[in-house]
Formats: sequence, structure tokens, C-alpha cells
Amino acid sequence: MTRHTHDVILVGGGIVGVSTAYYLSTRTDLDVALFEADRVGGRSTGRSAGGIRQQFSNELEVRLAMESVERFERFARETDRVTFSRNGYVLLARTDDEATRLRADATLQRRLGLDVRELAPETLAEYVSYLRTDDIVSANYCPTDGVVDPHSVTTWLAGRAREAGVTVRERTPVTGVRTSNTGTTTVTAGNDEFVAGTVVVAGGVWSEQLLSTAGVSLPVDPTRIQIIVTERHPEIDGDDPFVVDLERRMFFRPEAGSSLLVSGQLPTGDEPVDVRNYETAHDYAFSVAVSEFLLDRTVGLGDLEVANGWAGLKGVTPDGLPLVGPVSDDEGLLVATGFNGHGFMLAPAIGRALSDYVTTGTWSDLDLEPFSPGRFDR
Repeated sequence: MTRHTHDVILVGGGIVGVSTAYYLSTRTDLDVALFEADRVGGRSTGRSAGGIRQQFSNELEVRLAMESVERFERFARETDRVTFSRNGYVLLARTDDEATRLRADATLQRRLGLDVRELAPETLAEYVSYLRTDDIVSANYCPTDGVVDPHSVTTWLAGRAREAGVTVRERTPVTGVRTSNTGTTTVTAGNDEFVAGTVVVAGGVWSEQLLSTAGVSLPVDPTRIQIIVTERHPEIDGDDPFVVDLERRMFFRPEAGSSLLVSGQLPTGDEPVDVRNYETAHDYAFSVAVSEFLLDRTVGLGDLEVANGWAGLKGVTPDGLPLVGPVSDDEGLLVATGFNGHGFMLAPAIGRALSDYVTTGTWSDLDLEPFSPGRFDR
């Protein structure tokens, strides 16, 4: 078995791992290697909806999302391979309780400098002409939210990291992690061992399975999330905002100009699945749920036919917050997973914060200690 050494090893070539590699490579001289079992951006990242939302209830997530928006915009200015469409997000409240929560969230978000506007139901047609509004109590709108193509930005960042010296090993699954009392961590890939002072496991829902080889257990449930794209309709405009029905836990946004991309969670959708064998195609039950949702939530579109669809995975934690940081007292083994479906929209800021932690041993201006993987053991 051949042994190789690096300063930092990243496991996972989705947007979180790639973003961390990018910031490490452009801000340090460390020897960094990234391992991906598939192709860069080929798993959960490439199957996400691409939404970038800053309207969170948690202050740290708001701050992460706001920084990520700035960084996505910077990427889009640097290359035409990345497009950031500032369509905005509209969050719909159908009950008084939901409306009260949205107002409280908006108070927090405005305090942090986010432009959030409360919309009266009668004004919603100005934003989405085909939206049914007679059952809406209120809505929040953030014009700086938007959409980025997940695969394009992830592969571009990986390319930049490669240019800066990162070794990117695609089609190279890591099958084991082993810590030591010498301050190093070893990962196994194929017949080779790779040793580093710091290993960051950012393998999405596959992280727990890998870390179990090091005796680490993570409270993350892998759940299946489905997406459907409808046929085209002339009433749908590519500049329409992302619309989220909070009570239904469903959302839609324009796709390819005049189609709708629709996703959400079925009542049974949070049941854990086997990450080694899950269905990557959408199913009939979800198609029916989407049709019923659109017939109820929109007007004038008729019964839109399904053009295509797919399914991906997200990691769900007990408190709805991600797991980021050292997995134990061993500062050399870190994890970044369990983003509850929000990993893509937070990834640039998470990657920047992780790169700071790896190089200094402490959190900088973005203190991610509230996301500590060990918080459930306290």
C-alpha cells in the first residue's frame, strides 16, 4: 500500500468541499487534495434546485447566506460560466401563525442589513401573475435572493482550485478514515493511504457512513428530495421570483425561461433512506403531488404536464442546523454536512470560514461554534 502526504485533505467534491478547496488554494500555500467518489458536483449538489435564499430564522444562517450571495455575485463577475439571477424569493404565509413568524424573521433579517419587504396579498400578482392569493395572509419578499446553476459554479470553482495547485481526484472514493495520536489523520482510497494534518469530510449524506470507520457517529438522517420540471407556458416569465408555500413545504421557480421547476417534501418525505441504494428518478406519487399543488397554488396555467424530473438527497439534523467543525477533541478531523437542504446556498461562506479555521485553528469573523457536531452530546 502506497502512502502519500498532504497538508489538508478534503473528502467530497460537492459545492461545500470544492468551495473550501478554492479558498484554501487561493489564500494559503498549503498542499491540498480533494477526493470525490463521482465527478465534481455530480451527486447532491448537481441535483439541487440552485436557489440562494437569505431569509432564515437563525442569525448565523442569515449572515452566512448574505456573505454567500456576495461571493456568488463575485464569481459571476469573474466568469461568464457562472450566472447569478437575482429573481428574489417570495415566502407565503397562509396562517396567522406563519405570518407572525415571518414578521419576526424579517425583523432579525433587517437588523442584519437584509432588504426584506412584507407584501400584502393583493400586491402579489405584481410579482407572480399566475399566483393564487385569496388564501394568503401575508408574504415576505427579498429582492437580492436568486438562483445559480449548481453544476456550473461547482465545476468552475474546482477548476480555479486546480489552477492554484489543489490535487482533485475524481472517481476516487474514500473508504476509510483513521486518526492517530501523532496529530495526523489517514484516509484510504483504493490501495493507497493519504495522510494529512487536517482532514475535512464534506461528503454530504455519505459523511456519516465514512466517519463511522473512525468510530464517529453523526445525527444526520439522509432524506430524498424530488424535483420536477414542467412543460413550457407563455404566462411563466424567466424573471419571476422563487415562490415558497411554507404550509405545503413546496416551492417553484422559473426554469429555462417559461417552465416551472417544482420541489418540496411529501408528508412521508423525511423518512431516512439508504444512501447506498436510493431512487434517483422522481416517482408517480410526487408527480401527482406537484400537479395538485400547482392547480391549487396557481391560476391560469391549467394542468401543466411534467417534462422531466429527478431526485437527490439532503441531510437532516435534529435541530435543523448543519454540523460544521471538529468531530471531537481531535482538531485535525473536521466535518461539514447536515445542511438540511441549504448547503448549496451557504457553501461559499462555509468554505471561506472553514479555510480560516484550518489555517488558524479558530473561527474568525464567522464563528461556527453553534454548528459544532458535538453539540448534541452536551
